[in-house]
Amino acid sequence: MASEVRTENLTPEAVRAKEEYLFNTGAAYQRRIDELKMPEEYKLYCREHGIKYVEHTEFDENVIAEADILYMTRVQRERFTDLMEYERVKDVYILRNEMLKNTRENLRILHPLPRVNEIAYDVDENPKAYYFQQAQNGLYARQAILCDVLGITLEDVIEDGKKY
Repeated sequence: MASEVRTENLTPEAVRAKEEYLFNTGAAYQRRIDELKMPEEYKLYCREHGIKYVEHTEFDENVIAEADILYMTRVQRERFTDLMEYERVKDVYILRNEMLKNTRENLRILHPLPRVNEIAYDVDENPKAYYFQQAQNGLYARQAILCDVLGITLEDVIEDGKKY
């Protein structure tokens, strides 16, 4: 966005206010996109392996309506070089239940948990919210990996279960 800031006959406070307005309406939006977009190495991996992905600059009902999987994460402070910018955008991308009314039947909402505030609590009761099952499945996967690393077989687990 190219914008001219004319400063003649303005107080220093008015100049700062005008610059802040222009920053918030144009440049901040672009920086938000730059700070949060998918890293290039992930895009390269997807292209090399024929994995379709789509990037959007909006987070609204129209974008969500096209998704089969909606993987939510928090806006990560560590990805921002400017803490003020993080404070401006950390609450912009919040999923609310009313945003899901026109979504596909097979939509699944995933999240690595714990959440901060990126998913409203009213989404938890939606049958498309799959993050609690995701966490439970992750528990089982970690248990299986630990058993494999420790040399514990399925038969060992079954036998041990019979003792109790």
